[in-house]
Amino acid sequence: MVGFYFSLVFLPLGIIVVVLAVSVYYSVHKKQIARKKTMKLVQAFIKEKAKQRETMDKELAKLARLLENKSIDKETYQRLKNVLMTMDEKKGMQAKDLLDYVTNKK
Repeated sequence: MVGFYFSLVFLPLGIIVVVLAVSVYYSVHKKQIARKKTMKLVQAFIKEKAKQRETMDKELAKLARLLENKSIDKETYQRLKNVLMTMDEKKGMQAKDLLDYVTNKK
């Protein structure tokens, strides 16, 4: 008889209490969870931006070496530098727009 009461009353009641406690905890900490996710996204954005900057510096250094070695002339150097700058700017704008979209969405 005791096992019957346990499986019929106490077990479902315990499950309901656990589900309610988890839902209350989630609703209370919802903003903190969203803030942590946003911070992770911002940190990832900063790391990616640093990588892009490092790659850009390497490419500009390669171009400068080509110019010093007389492999390319001054006009070609300027054109290639402008292309690199434009590509970097576009990547930065796209990444920033994506980050703004994600952070404002939450």
